Amino acid sequence: MKNYLCSALILLAMVSCDNKKEAVKTSYKTPDMKLASDVMTPEVLWSFGRIGSVSVSPDQKTLLYDVTYFNKEEDRSYSDIYVMNLADGKSQQLTDTDYKEFGETWTSDGKIAFMSSKSGSVQLWEMNADGSGLTQLTNVEGGIGGFIFSPDKSKLLFLKDVKLEQDVHDLHPDLPKANAR
Repeated sequence: MKNYLCSALILLAMVSCDNKKEAVKTSYKTPDMKLASDVMTPEVLWSFGRIGSVSVSPDQKTLLYDVTYFNKEEDRSYSDIYVMNLADGKSQQLTDTDYKEFGETWTSDGKIAFMSSKSGSVQLWEMNADGSGLTQLTNVEGGIGGFIFSPDKSKLLFLKDVKLEQDVHDLHPDLPKANAR
C-alpha cells in the first residue's frame, strides 16, 4: 500500500507540473506588402526596414549592420543585428529579440560590441562574431548613450545622460508620455 501511495503521489506531481514553455517574443518584421500601384504611400515606407550603423570587420571580410522595423500598432521599433559576408553577399541575422540592439561595432579582438535595451536600460553588450557568447559589459544606472573602447580594449569611455534641470515629467507627473519642453 505504501509503494502504491508513493507511486500515486509521484504520478500526481508529474501530471500537475506545467510543462508549458514561456513564449519568447522575437523581433518584429513588417508584413510583406503588395503594391497596388506605383505610388509610394506612407504605409509602404513604414514597412521598409531601416539600416542603421554599418561597420567592416578588422579582417575586411564581414560587414556588420543593424535593421530597424517599426510596428505602428505598438508604436515602437525593433532593431536586430546582422552580418554579411562580403565575398558572397550572404547575410545572417545574429539577434532576434524583443529588444533594441544598436550602435554595433567590431572590437580589436574580432568580437561585436553593441548597445541593447535587454536589461531594461540601455547597456553595453558583447558577443562573438557568430552571435554566440553574449556577455553584458556594463551595468550603469540609467543606462548609457554611447561608447568607445581604447585601441587595446583595456579602457572604456561611455556616454551617460545627466539631468541638469526639471523636465516635463517632473513638472507634470500625470503626463508620462509627454516629450515636450
